[in-house]
Amino acid sequence: MSFDSSIDDKERIKQSLSIEEVAGNYMDLRRQGSAFVAICPWHDDTRPSLQINPVKQSWKCWVCDIGGDIFSFVMRRENVQFREAMEILARQAGIELTQRRAQTKSGDPNDKPTLYKAMVWAEQLFHHCLLESPEAESARKYLADRNIDQSAIDAFNIGYAPDSWNWLLDHARKTEFSELVLQAVDLVAKSDRSKGFYDRFRGRVIFPIRDSNDRPIAVGGRILPELAQPTSADSNPPAKYINSRETRLFSKSEQLYALNLMRDSISRSRHMIVVEGYTDVVAGWRAGIDNMVAVLGTALGQRHLRLIRRFADQVTLVLDGDEAGRRRANEVLELFVTADIDLRIMTLPSQADPADFLEQHGVNEFRRLAEQSADAIDHKIHIETEGVDLLRDTHRSHQALESILGTIAASPRQMSSKSQTNLREQQLLARLSRKFQVDVGQLRTRLSDIRRNTRKVAKEDSKSVHLRLTDRDLELIQTILEEPENFPIVFENITESQMLEETARKIFQAMCDCHHAGNLPDFETLMLHIEDPDLKSLLVRLDESAAARAEGSSVEVKAKLEQIFNSFNRSQQRLDQQQAISKLSSEADDDEQDQIMKQLLEQTLQRQGISTPTEGSE
Repeated sequence: MSFDSSIDDKERIKQSLSIEEVAGNYMDLRRQGSAFVAICPWHDDTRPSLQINPVKQSWKCWVCDIGGDIFSFVMRRENVQFREAMEILARQAGIELTQRRAQTKSGDPNDKPTLYKAMVWAEQLFHHCLLESPEAESARKYLADRNIDQSAIDAFNIGYAPDSWNWLLDHARKTEFSELVLQAVDLVAKSDRSKGFYDRFRGRVIFPIRDSNDRPIAVGGRILPELAQPTSADSNPPAKYINSRETRLFSKSEQLYALNLMRDSISRSRHMIVVEGYTDVVAGWRAGIDNMVAVLGTALGQRHLRLIRRFADQVTLVLDGDEAGRRRANEVLELFVTADIDLRIMTLPSQADPADFLEQHGVNEFRRLAEQSADAIDHKIHIETEGVDLLRDTHRSHQALESILGTIAASPRQMSSKSQTNLREQQLLARLSRKFQVDVGQLRTRLSDIRRNTRKVAKEDSKSVHLRLTDRDLELIQTILEEPENFPIVFENITESQMLEETARKIFQAMCDCHHAGNLPDFETLMLHIEDPDLKSLLVRLDESAAARAEGSSVEVKAKLEQIFNSFNRSQQRLDQQQAISKLSSEADDDEQDQIMKQLLEQTLQRQGISTPTEGSE
């Protein structure tokens, strides 16, 4: 970590926006003394558990045991990374963020502007080939057979890569884009046999992949049917579809095909339809569906949700009616429920994909099925109880009920829609009561138990995994927070490498960076510098603990530091001894062994307060 221009941006944002102003955009705040309180949106809160501290410009929920500043609040509330949260807050504050300095030169395969330019060039080249080249006649026929007309070709900028090992490479020789640049965006690959490069997407219809800001970042390729044969008797047929692999521009787990075209209409309706193929999206667009996107060769996951939440509150997942489709629905169902996104499962007849269904049944029937699709909980109830005799098979019935209640418990109960959420929950419990012949009061009690246990486990996991500190490291950090002006003394006596846990090393390194920049590592400065929301949450807790310790302690901070330094020195001496003994037993010669033994003896005598005999004394 290092201080750069982004620190100035953070300071400007924090000076322009208060924590109560930012939090007040998401929830109702109530003044309580000099602070504010609110219903926490991250747990099933019935009384205000979230506290806003205007003096420290921090927030904390005592039940969830999480806290932070305006940046981590927006990160958690919007489910975005730090940079996106910073951009959201900058827009609210009317601040233009400082552009990051380029770390690479133009034309370098690690230079992102160069990679974006290469993708723009390649996309245009593929598209022009499809429109003009005689080599693309079979591709044009394939698209016509799939009812993909010229308007769709232009809208999606569809292209074609001829069935040649070096067509793209040959064209690139007339440009600024080297083979290494094209490899960096995965348009070409290196051959194991010739050690040269070859075109990856040869013989394929090209579907450009753009990010939500409409920048070309990757491509997907569909092999032409006449080329989908093994090249030799012992080879496998080429894959029907391939996507670009992970690059500096592209991660398939963070992108959705055609979101750049559909984002405005999705933002207006807050509803997104997700399918599994490029041609499904194109067919939907031609039928007048302007809120459909596709995954890119991977299942919907946690990283997709960050993107989805920026544009939609409701998602309709369209899947084939076969067993594989049902399995994929089960995999993502609880993920969406936990994220509080309204998920609907639309199941098509077996073996039908959206493009075929639209062609055979029309858009009106597609929309009718979408409107009737089951929500996540209804789908869960259906798949868990299907084929189970709920009255006679008590074991499977109990398993199904526990699984359903676990999914309901995972759904957050947001303050803004609390009455609606409670009504929906009451209806579900009444339905389960009738279906499983269990008293609704018992179901409500069991649901509360599951929620309470889930919160307890999550809280323990957060402390044990993400926020782990040894007693010694904890004592040092809290003592620094008590009186940050003493940090120069700490800096002279302690190094980051002496910290035993990664969490402590990160916090201490941030303190060192503050020191190098001429700033005290106090709570406010550290919160500006650290971006990890878990570390921010830990700092809130440590700062509160340090303040309480300072009030109730009669021991001066400098005296505490002296004790801590002695503890660190003893630990370092033990480590040095262990390393010396290890060297003594493994690799030292006779003279080195004598020297190591002498050093060990001197260190032992010094710890016992015995003066070391001078050389030649008796």
